Amino acid sequence: MRCHIRRVVYVVVAVVLIQLAVQLLFLMQQRRPATLTRHLLAAHNTGDESWGICNNKRCNPVKADMLNVHLIAHSHDDVGWLKTVEEYYTGRHTIPYSKSFVYGKECIACILKSVIPQLLANPERRFIFIEMAFFSRFWNESDTKTRANIVKLIRERRLEFATGGWCMSDAATTYYNDIIDQHTLGFNFINTHFGKCAQSNIAWHVDQFGHSREHSSIFAQMGFDAIFLGRISDQDRNNRKVDQNMEHIWNASPRNLEDRASLFTHVNHEGYYAPKYFLMEGWNEDHILLQKAEYVDSFLNVVNKIATFYKTNHIQIEMGSDFAYSKAHEWFSNLDDLIQFANERQATGSKVNLLYSTPSCYLHYVHAANFTWTEKNDDYFPYGTGWGEYWTGFYTSKGGLKKHVKDAGALLQACKQLNVFTSPHSGPDRVQTLKEGMAVLQHHDAITGTEKEAVVRDYNKLLSVGRHSCQSVVSDAYKTLSGDVHQPKQEFCPLLNISSCPPTEKYSKFIATMYNPLSRSVTSWIRLPVTKSEYRVVDPSGNVVPNEVLPLSESTFHIPERPTSSPKNDLIFKVQLPPLGFKSYVVESHSDAEAGSKPQFMPIYSNKMKISNNLLTVTIDKEWGTITQIANVESGIFINLKQELQYYEGMSAALKPSGAYIFNPRGVTAKSFHSSVITTVLKGKLVTEVHQNFSDWASQVIRLYDSTNYVEIEWTVGPIPVAEDYLGKEVIAMYKSDLNNHGKFYTDSNGREIMERRRNHRDTWVLEEHSPVASNYYPVTSKIFITDPTRNIQLTVLTDRCQGGSSIRDGEIELMLHRRTTRDDNLGVSEVLSEKGQDGQGLILRGKHYLFIDTIEKSARLHREMSQQIHLPPTLSFMPLRTSYEEWQKNHALSWSGLQNALPDNVQLLTLDTVPGGNSEVFLIRLEHTYEVDEDKQYSVPAEVSLQALFSPFQIDEIEELSLGANFQQSEVHRLKWRTTKGKVTPEHIGHVSHDPEASDGMTIVLRPMQIRTFHIYVSEPKKNFLFKFFK
Repeated sequence: MRCHIRRVVYVVVAVVLIQLAVQLLFLMQQRRPATLTRHLLAAHNTGDESWGICNNKRCNPVKADMLNVHLIAHSHDDVGWLKTVEEYYTGRHTIPYSKSFVYGKECIACILKSVIPQLLANPERRFIFIEMAFFSRFWNESDTKTRANIVKLIRERRLEFATGGWCMSDAATTYYNDIIDQHTLGFNFINTHFGKCAQSNIAWHVDQFGHSREHSSIFAQMGFDAIFLGRISDQDRNNRKVDQNMEHIWNASPRNLEDRASLFTHVNHEGYYAPKYFLMEGWNEDHILLQKAEYVDSFLNVVNKIATFYKTNHIQIEMGSDFAYSKAHEWFSNLDDLIQFANERQATGSKVNLLYSTPSCYLHYVHAANFTWTEKNDDYFPYGTGWGEYWTGFYTSKGGLKKHVKDAGALLQACKQLNVFTSPHSGPDRVQTLKEGMAVLQHHDAITGTEKEAVVRDYNKLLSVGRHSCQSVVSDAYKTLSGDVHQPKQEFCPLLNISSCPPTEKYSKFIATMYNPLSRSVTSWIRLPVTKSEYRVVDPSGNVVPNEVLPLSESTFHIPERPTSSPKNDLIFKVQLPPLGFKSYVVESHSDAEAGSKPQFMPIYSNKMKISNNLLTVTIDKEWGTITQIANVESGIFINLKQELQYYEGMSAALKPSGAYIFNPRGVTAKSFHSSVITTVLKGKLVTEVHQNFSDWASQVIRLYDSTNYVEIEWTVGPIPVAEDYLGKEVIAMYKSDLNNHGKFYTDSNGREIMERRRNHRDTWVLEEHSPVASNYYPVTSKIFITDPTRNIQLTVLTDRCQGGSSIRDGEIELMLHRRTTRDDNLGVSEVLSEKGQDGQGLILRGKHYLFIDTIEKSARLHREMSQQIHLPPTLSFMPLRTSYEEWQKNHALSWSGLQNALPDNVQLLTLDTVPGGNSEVFLIRLEHTYEVDEDKQYSVPAEVSLQALFSPFQIDEIEELSLGANFQQSEVHRLKWRTTKGKVTPEHIGHVSHDPEASDGMTIVLRPMQIRTFHIYVSEPKKNFLFKFFK
């Protein structure tokens, strides 16, 4: 007995000592200095900032009394376009007819292998590289000597990264959080291997088909000093050349972030190609040497012409092209000669000085000239070239790929969050695959739909592989959070969009788990394809959830990608999900009184019929079968509205027919389907559906769920017929109301700020209008709306992917859903936009619109909240249940939230992620204010957030604020200051403004409207009873 007592005493003493040691360790961690994460930001920095981009003395010198011509050696390397990413990197040609515009092979590995020794051979030579998707692979495959040479060239500022993102992302069709993430991925690579003085301070956007304000605001918040643009509308460029306004200050968030989002903007004189007759790919090394007088004369003529477009005695000329420098000696030897022979003429009076340079060095000298600059507040859409050729078709092109990007992006956010909550750095980074896949898809010839069809298949494969990897993260996270590491693996349903889901079809009893990646609780309607007609749904508390089963629309059965055994019904029920959390629902086929309700088929009586819930009433016309009126019962307002599907016939015989890039319709009015719409109405207790068939290839379902303030419109279009008349067709959803919007309409900018559009108008020049439809199309990545101030009514339509949209006539909103053309638009892809489905026929697409009508004052809150839910919907997964609900509930957590304290209603968690380097105690977070100034009386105000007890799995002990790209401490960023013709001076610092008080505890922050703040957080587990944890 004494022996047992002694053992007990030993155990107790040991436990007490362990507990004291842990508490001491915790206190030591609490005292860790605030700069603890500095090593994460600059692992290669030694305090010496005299290298790389940090030292402007490493730029080649200029001559103050001369015109300095900065020659920018570069290669424009698409991350997929005519060939796949892999083929462009390796140089393999496996796709027929895939070639670039230059004479050399497309091989990025060859380019880098060729450029590096040429830079080492002459210390004056310079070269810029943009896409970290390619450079990271080259680095990983390089030997020690090559790596050492790369580091040497970067430190000596002879090799520079421009932008530094994973790719050169599109500015029209991308969503803001995906833009931020893909750049952060590239910045992480640069910091990890080269340090902060290798980071770029300029954005190089030379091939995008128009430029958004939000994308440029993101660059400003990342600490960039300038953006360099290649493509702007011809009319705009010509006016800017005349006015010497090719360089200006772009106010990218004039109402919200104000001058802190301003960005010096340089418009290249002509895109990004070297001047005509100076594309040196394929030249002999002595090409200029043999004809030096002729070439120098010609080049100086080009220089003197370009100089008239710019204000200072510095001009920039791009010396490169698509996939240039695969034989870099051809370029550099001839550029050496051109520089030498041109500068020799200075001895006989020439005032032109040629030099190798980079955009950042050019910017340094322009800034030192101390000029004043005009300002710009709008964006660069739409992009128009030639006579009425508008690049507005790509806003919609390849809509299936656009939706895949959205779906993969939503899964990625859930994957990153659950990875942080459960198993960061516990093994191979299974999140990285989808991070890189999503980053590649932001490329300006990827998500845009302007690539070859074979490349689309490769992009889809990249996303699918990444999704599969992230699904394993989600599945393992549920095992941890539910308390059962042995539970079955989660099954996912990528074809839910077309009502196909094997687990819901084959299991008579299953668990459906929904994870909400938003940091606020949400209510969502769930639709699951099922084979039976009656089901019982039980929530985590054991309550039976009301549900009903409705038949699928007729068009669903004609989608060839659906397996032949797919079900004929949808099970519908409503869920309430916690913030950053999940709930698991048990679903079982049933036949008793607790099962769901059955819908009724309703005839249309008299001339009209009405469907309604407690918030909205929708009137349907009997003769035509379309909506004629919508009333908001709660607000006491209504509009007369006709909603239908229509289509434009694409121009096919013109010099620039409709194609992947261009939208060029025949005529100015879309065509209606001539016959009346075949309409079926299904009335249920939870939802009423109106099934409409406009033709055998165009249909939609109008849904009004119980207690929802929007009308859901699910459209199905395809296969678009072209064989009979050989005319391409571009299908639109038309919303024709009796509102008077006076030529104004509003679209989002990359899903964030709202842009006012005016029909047939440009803010910065007088538009010569040659294409009244296409010239008024704008990218709609999230929402479009019109307002009638006299009636105080706003009509808003939200989309589930980017689409082209406009208001061609007052009262109208139109959104392009799907396109199929019969001609190529001759802009490089060399392929007709005619996607095929699994059956070899034209591709069928399906998607959704969400229609709101309310007062102008209430509408912002409606579209802000709903657009978040559309962009980041719940992640659904399933597993069979082979025991009773009671037994499963007893041993598993069926509900969980990663958020301990609620965030303000106008704040969202934008990012929660691990950081490079394998440190499981440091995470990356971004918090965003989701409203604009004066947008909502309650929410357009500064919001205060306490970070200390924000998350439930861990507590935040210390924070360190970063730039938006998470590659600099905020205090380290010092942007160039620019003077404007309005007397303003742009600010040097980024971050919150001084008049917003911060709490003295260091853990409470303030966010102003549209502000995003980025932090590294140092975390520890919440304080617990250690004995309980130890013995559990």
